[in-house]
Amino acid sequence: MRAETMFEALNQYGSVLQFRRGEIMTGIIIGKNDLGFLVDIGFRVEGFLPMREYTNHSLVEKFPEPVIGEEIKVEIISIRDGYEAQLLLSRWRYEFDKRWADIETKISHSDDKIFTVKGLEKVKGGLSVEFCGIKGFIPMSHLATSWKGANPSNFVGYNIKVKILEHDKRKHSLIFSRREFLEEIKFQEKLMQSIYKCEIYGLMLKKLEKV
Repeated sequence: MRAETMFEALNQYGSVLQFRRGEIMTGIIIGKNDLGFLVDIGFRVEGFLPMREYTNHSLVEKFPEPVIGEEIKVEIISIRDGYEAQLLLSRWRYEFDKRWADIETKISHSDDKIFTVKGLEKVKGGLSVEFCGIKGFIPMSHLATSWKGANPSNFVGYNIKVKILEHDKRKHSLIFSRREFLEEIKFQEKLMQSIYKCEIYGLMLKKLEKV
C-alpha cells in the first residue's frame, strides 16, 4: 500500500487549524519524556503538555505528576500546522482561567465587596492568602489598622475578611486589604450609633412637646 502524502493525510484527518488558541480539550496521558507529556485528544497528532505548563505557583495546591492513562483537561496555547503539526497544551492555564472566572462571578454578585480569604504563609512584605484556589497577597500595611496588629504569622491557617485592592488577570495579581474591611466596619458602627442617638434625641423632643 502506497504511503499517504501529507496533503492526503490532512484531507483525511483534518488540520490542526480547525482548533483555536484558548480552546479547552479533554485528553488522555499516553506518554512522557523529560520535557513533558504526550496527550491523546482524539486527533491525528498528539498534543504536547510541557512540564512548565502542568502546574504554576499562582495555583494554591501542588498537583501530583499525572500517570499514563489519566484523563486530563487542558487548554490549547499554541498551534503549529503542516508536516510537523503539533498542539501545545497547558493544564495550569485551564485551571487558572476556570478559577479566575469564579473570582469574577463572586465580585459581580457581591453587594458589599467583602470577601473571605484564607491565610497561607508569611512572605516578604506581608501574607500569602488563598481565594478561589488562586494565591493572593495582603501587604503588611493592610493587615491591621495599626502596625501592632500586623503580624502575618498570626493569620496563617485562618479565614480573613477583606476588601479587594487589585485583581488583574493578565498580571496574575490578587491584592487584598483587611485594614479597609476593618475601617469600613468601624465607620458603619459609628454611623449606626449616630442614627440611634438621633432617634433617642428625637423621642425626647416629642415628649417635651407634650408637656
